[in-house]
Amino acid sequence: MAIKGKGKTKSRQVAKAPRREPVAVPKPFAQRRWVQVVAAFMIGVLVMMFVIWVTNGMRQSRANDQAAQDASSRRLAMQQWQSTLEGQVGTVGQIQPGQAPAVAPQVTAAAAALAAGKDSPTTAADLKSAQDALKAAAGALDTYALADIIRDKGFDASQVETILTSRNQILAGIRGYQEAARLALLALAAEGDTRTSLGQAAKSVADAAGPLLEDGWRQYQNALAAAGMTSVAVPPGGITTNPLQP
Repeated sequence: MAIKGKGKTKSRQVAKAPRREPVAVPKPFAQRRWVQVVAAFMIGVLVMMFVIWVTNGMRQSRANDQAAQDASSRRLAMQQWQSTLEGQVGTVGQIQPGQAPAVAPQVTAAAAALAAGKDSPTTAADLKSAQDALKAAAGALDTYALADIIRDKGFDASQVETILTSRNQILAGIRGYQEAARLALLALAAEGDTRTSLGQAAKSVADAAGPLLEDGWRQYQNALAAAGMTSVAVPPGGITTNPLQP
């Protein structure tokens, strides 16, 4: 009996390899979302820092410009006041560097002599001339619109107070010498004890006027220094610039 299928072998098919899933191509680093978010944040921070830097620079520039303008305004105002003050003081005394002016020396000499019962080294005509000059100088300083000159010129409250106080004290000193001259004139016209008493009164007033003028002049020097200036004697009506400034 023949056996079926013995003569020819049936071929088997070889199994195929499993199909691979498609592999996603990674995005470039710069296109990744988290990278873009971080980059946007950093750029925002840098932009903000740049804007702040520019703003601060502009603000500082404006502040520097304003400070320079204020300094110039202060110097100009003090130059105007210096011209008036030193010009008027120069008509009744001598301005000396580093110390208060020697105002009305003929008045103090006459008062001292009369108070001691001695003859005055100053004539009545000279005393009258000194009295008139002191009165004129005091009037010019009193009517000068100093407050208007220094207003809105960049002075702080302390500087304004110093300038006005110095003017008032210098003015009081000059008026004191004016009164001393008047009393000395009365003493010259009197005799005996009356002359001595009036001379002593004149000397007392002159002695009180000196410290007032000295303190006022010291504060005036401080005001000049605060404005970047130094004191220089000027003729009446003249304006002196600071020799230390270009």
